[in-house]
Parts: sequence; structure tokens; C-alpha cells
Amino acid sequence: MPIYIQLSPKLTEESYQKELSSFSTSLEDARSRYRENLKHIKEQDEKALRLAQSDISTFEGHVSTLEETIRMSKTDEERLRQLDADLEIKKRGLRDFELSF
Repeated sequence: MPIYIQLSPKLTEESYQKELSSFSTSLEDARSRYRENLKHIKEQDEKALRLAQSDISTFEGHVSTLEETIRMSKTDEERLRQLDADLEIKKRGLRDFELSF
């Protein structure tokens, strides 16, 4: 919002001082609003950053849990294969034992 000081031959020292004072007040008000807006923007940015960091931490936790689940699943698959192999060996042994009689 531009602010103009009207200069005219009728401008007296007193009216000049009033105009200057009004201009200075308007300028200070504008600066104050600007600082408040910057402060508000900074607060919002900081809040958004904290939320984003929290979301990232949560996501990293989910990824870690999924990785652990995958590792456990692979381990379980290996155990299951080993148990299946052991069972087959025992079945063969039992058949061999039965055939020997």
C-alpha cells in the first residue's frame, strides 16, 4: 500500500510535521505487521518441520519393523525347510525299518 506525502505551496511546517509523523506511524505499523507476519511464518515453518520429522521417524520405524519381519520370515522359512527335510529323513528311516521286518 503506497503512502504519498502531498507537497504543495500551502504546506506549512506544522502540516509538514503532521504528514511526516503520519508517514512515520504508518511505516512503523507496516514494519510491525511485517515482523509479526515473519514471526508467524517462522512458527508455522517450525511446526511443519517438527511434524515432518515426526512422520519421517514413524515411517523409519515402520520400515525397520517390516525389515525385521522379513528377516524373521526368511529364518522361519529356513527352519520350515529344515524340519521338512528332517521329517523326510525320519519317514525314510521308518520305512527302511519297517521293510527290514
